[in-house]
Formats: sequence, C-alpha cells, structure tokens
Amino acid sequence: MTSSIHCHEVKRIERGGAEYITFKLLDPSHPQYKNKAIRVDDFTERKVKNSFGQSEYRYVIKTEVTLFGETFEAEFTLADREKMRNPVLLGKRLLKGRFLVDVSKQNLSYKKKNKA
Repeated sequence: MTSSIHCHEVKRIERGGAEYITFKLLDPSHPQYKNKAIRVDDFTERKVKNSFGQSEYRYVIKTEVTLFGETFEAEFTLADREKMRNPVLLGKRLLKGRFLVDVSKQNLSYKKKNKA
C-alpha cells in the first residue's frame, strides 16, 4: 500500500512543452493550513484502490518524510481525504522493515518530540 496525503485544487498543467501539477495541502479549516500552492514536475499517475475498494487514478509524488528523527524518501498519492479522520495515511511500503507498528499505542512521535 502506498502512502496518501490529503490535498485539494489539484491541477495538471502543460506549458511550453513542460508538464507539472499544482495542489494545496490540507483544508482551510485545518490549523496547519497555509493556502500555498505546491508545484511538482516529478510525478506519475497510477491506478490505486481507494478506501472503499474502488479503483481510481491518482497522481503520485516523491517527497521526504521525517519519522522519529529519521528522514526517508517516500511516495505519496494525492487524495481527497476530507472525510477521513487523518489527512495522511502511511502505507506499508514506507513502514516495512523500518518500524514495528503497535496498534494499541498512539501519538508516540508527538510524545517523543515533546520530551526533547
């Protein structure tokens, strides 16, 4: 499973032979919303199954993510996660071989950050 991040106003643009996508992360109601359009020219499009089991095409970008003080390159699909509880879903590809997931615990990274 690929990781996914909530975004909106996703646009694919072609200009002068170059192609890129723009998007905004999160929603205006989110406390960390910045109303900033992000432009990416290194992207692909992939068919994925959404949380309801339906296939759809999504843009896939590569970016860095920092977890527990370590930074990794990861792929994220751009998705409308407005109705989901969390704006980011970390997939098995990112976690496999790096982390042990204990579903009985939560907010461990946040707690570690506040101790430092």
